[in-house]
Order: sequence, then C-alpha cells, then structure tokens
Amino acid sequence: MKSLAEELGLSRSTVSFVLNGEAEKRRIPPETAQRILDRAAELDFRPDFFARALNTRRTGSIGLVFPDVHEAYMSEMVRGIDEVLGQHNALMMLTSSRFDRAVELRNVQALLHRGIDGLLVVPCADFRGAASPVPPLAETLRRSSLPVVAIDRVPAGWAADAVVQDDRVSARRIVSRLLAGGARRVASVSFDLDASSVRDRHAGYLEALTDAGLSPEACLQVWLNQVNPQSGDLLAAVTRLMALPPQERPDAWFVTTAGLAYRTREVLVPLLAGAPLPPMARFGADPAFHDSGMLAVVQPHKALGRAAAELLFDRLEQRAGAPTTLVVPTS
Repeated sequence: MKSLAEELGLSRSTVSFVLNGEAEKRRIPPETAQRILDRAAELDFRPDFFARALNTRRTGSIGLVFPDVHEAYMSEMVRGIDEVLGQHNALMMLTSSRFDRAVELRNVQALLHRGIDGLLVVPCADFRGAASPVPPLAETLRRSSLPVVAIDRVPAGWAADAVVQDDRVSARRIVSRLLAGGARRVASVSFDLDASSVRDRHAGYLEALTDAGLSPEACLQVWLNQVNPQSGDLLAAVTRLMALPPQERPDAWFVTTAGLAYRTREVLVPLLAGAPLPPMARFGADPAFHDSGMLAVVQPHKALGRAAAELLFDRLEQRAGAPTTLVVPTS
C-alpha cells in the first residue's frame, strides 16, 4: 500500500480509504479513486484480511443462527438477508440450532469468538413449563456489545432490536373469517412453546371469538408438548374432540403453523368417516402448484429477513438509540 501511494504520488491514507471502499465517504475525487483501483488491479493487490480486521475492528461478516435452514420459510428469510448483505459487501456465517437451545448457545458463542460484526437470530423456544439448564439467550447476548436483531419471535427478557410479523392481528383476522362463514366452535391447535409468535397467535384467536360474542372454551384448545411427528398426542387430542356429541364438536379449525395444519388434516380425515372436511385456517402459504383449500396467513418471510438485516446495518453505522421492534404486515 505504501509503494502504491508513492508510485501514484498520493498519501497512504488516501490509498487505504479507496481500497477499503470509503472513497465516496471520504470525498476522494472519482478520478483519483479510479487511478488507485486500476493500478491495484494491475498489481493484483489484496488487502490482508487479518490486518484489516485488527485495524478496523470489523471482519465484514454477519452471523445467522436459525432453528432449521432446510424449512422453506427459513430459506426465504435468508434470501432477503443475503440481498442486504450483498449491498454492504458483507459475508454471511450461517448456523443451525436444530431447535435445541444448547446448540443455539454453542453456535452464538462460536460466532462471537470468530469476531462477527453483528448477529441475526431466529430464537429457539422451550415448551412452557419445561425447565432448561441453558441460560436465556437474552442474558448471554446482554454481556456483549454486539448489535443483534431477533427475527420472527422475541425470547423472554429480550432487550434488543427485533423484527416480527403482525401475528396477533393476523390470527384475529383469519379466525374472524371462519366465524363469518358460520363457524361457532373453532378449535385451535398449537405447540405449547414459550414463543412470542405462538402467544400472539393464540391471543388473536381468543379476541376473534370474543368479537363474535363467543366464550372461548378450553376443551377446544389443543396444546402439544413435543414436535416429534411420530408422537400420538395430536391424534389423541383430535380423536377426543371428534368423539364429543355432534353439537359439541369443532365446526372449524385454526392451526398456528403450516406443517402442523397439514398433519391435523391428515389425522382428521379418517375420523370424519366420509363427512366433508370442516373449514381450516392456518399460518403459512401453500407450496407452488398446490391448493390445500385452507385459509392461509401468507407470511412475509423474505421481507422479515430484509428488514432485520437493514436494521442491523443501521445499528452498525450508528449504535445509539433505544431498542426497536419493527412489525411487518402479513396478507
């Protein structure tokens, strides 16, 4: 860099600013910047990554911790994040917690050790009432000055930025659609997770019933305590509801996630013995070229990822300010 500066008759700092992509920020004339870039290209000059990181205290990398990178909604979220990272010439370091808070903590600590500039996380959630030896994620990150944004859900004790969707409003709206169609006994099915998204969706369900002058019934609310698809808890719960007298059975269903909705319908169909399937509503859109016939809250996964990444870079440029929660609308 020193030789390049001497050859071009410029200061070393000017060369450094240009090669670090700060020419416009430092108001270096475009023709000067281009001279530097052209000569650097001829010499095949590459700044030393580790020297730059020590000097700037930045590595140009952003950490991501997602529960499962193979789910469609996660990949859409990553796509939105990646577009923003590309605009900032930043590298993505993606890890999966596999819905395990111990793995989540290990990955967060590993990313912090590698000197990431910021962190985007879709937090894991414990089942309610289940004791966990793993310290809360919010507590772990509070000890770090790293900018961090939670996406899709907010864990307990969170005091940093977050980007979520309007789960409560969306649930209230779609359950109201079921009620407007004549339903009066809407059953709800959900994993009993200590997650803000689950709580908000259930709250919206209850509000829709109250809006229609109906009293929520605990017997129509199914809470599942394990994600294992081989578990018989869902079958047992649906069987119990369908064994009620005809006038007490559910005449519509609201399910808080797409995968669980498909599984609920699969369990329900044999119990109907040929009777028509009741109306069903759930979060999550159908895959392309498939129409399930369910009412769906279409979630803005790509927009969530993009908004979270943009918020993170805002914090990297200016860290001051109270924590912000952005709410992205669904359709």
